Amino acid sequence: MNTNAKQHQTPIIVVGAGIVGITTAYVLQASGKYAVTVVAEYLPLPTLSDAYTTSAAPAWASPFAGGNWHGYAKLDQTDLQQKELFTLHMLQKLCDLYPDSSIKRVKGYEYRKAADYIEPYFIRHISGVRYIPTSELPPQGIDVGVEFDTVVFNAPEYLAWLARKFVAIGGVLRQSTRLSSLSDALKYAPTPSSPSSNENNNGAGVVVVNCTGLGSRYLVDVADAAVTPARGHVVLVRSPECQDVTVSDESEWFYVIPRGNGTVILGGTYDIGNWSQTTNPDTTTRILQNTIRLCPQLIGEPATSHTTAQNIDDRVAKLRERIVSEHVGFRPMRVGGVRLELSQLDVGNVPVVHNYGHGGYGYQSSWGYAYGAMRLVDQAVNSSCSVGPKHTQSKL
Repeated sequence: MNTNAKQHQTPIIVVGAGIVGITTAYVLQASGKYAVTVVAEYLPLPTLSDAYTTSAAPAWASPFAGGNWHGYAKLDQTDLQQKELFTLHMLQKLCDLYPDSSIKRVKGYEYRKAADYIEPYFIRHISGVRYIPTSELPPQGIDVGVEFDTVVFNAPEYLAWLARKFVAIGGVLRQSTRLSSLSDALKYAPTPSSPSSNENNNGAGVVVVNCTGLGSRYLVDVADAAVTPARGHVVLVRSPECQDVTVSDESEWFYVIPRGNGTVILGGTYDIGNWSQTTNPDTTTRILQNTIRLCPQLIGEPATSHTTAQNIDDRVAKLRERIVSEHVGFRPMRVGGVRLELSQLDVGNVPVVHNYGHGGYGYQSSWGYAYGAMRLVDQAVNSSCSVGPKHTQSKL
């Protein structure tokens, strides 16, 4: 890109550096139309190791996640379906182009009870689908099993990798103290003529993109009471033998998600409105019991070696010996669903695009929502940054 083109890039401030914020920032910067600065209290480091996530705040949920793709949209949520499927396409493309992204193609397995089973929408849109014969199912209460092609990734590594890609194409990462309002982020705005400048241009010509997740509950100019945590307790174990994803919603939600580096995320919980940052030993035991029951490969046993009432205690003990760490993270859930909307700040009528409230499907829908957010940014810029009192929602 030539210097003259850079001088005409519209400055964008993305507030928040979780997976939604970093993906949105990358899409905006890669378009060539915008000079993007990400402002956040917590930033992806050059490498985000498993150990690093022990010191990160639970409200910054992205480093704690099990990284995989699994569609969660309901049958009537067609917009979310499109965003999830688009994200799968992007993750598969990145997997093929960038081995250092940590993304890997694997098999996914979903187990359910027949009485509760409704075929997920994505089964008709992805490859490798096979309904598992009854003879191959785990013996304890599972009636339906589906195999399908999907991807996994090491969530902290992928987040850091994408942040590096963002910086490599001209994006800027700025660490801040905790902001009390979106308006506070305007002091980090670059000047249109010098996108990487530290000068304050007082928000002139700037568009703010709000990707603060749970932070949107506390920012005084957002104050969204519909945002609440969906607390997740996960266990990280070392199990290079386990390569594929297993998800079950049999009686409670639990999952096995390899990170591609020999470690595996085991979960989990989805405790809405629970702000406890402390791991619970009983929950840990329940996670170990549930996951070893469906995935004996976690301790090096073959998939056909079923976990039974007679051997479960011994297997749980062996799995417990493989624990690397435990984490609590707060998924940024929003009652009423994701807020993808164009509005404006009270200060200077600065346009703001909201993109938050993704709950447990931030990674799974990140690319779809990022492009949806860019459509709203385009709209704000093309309307001379004057959106009036009306709020506008985006479709991908």
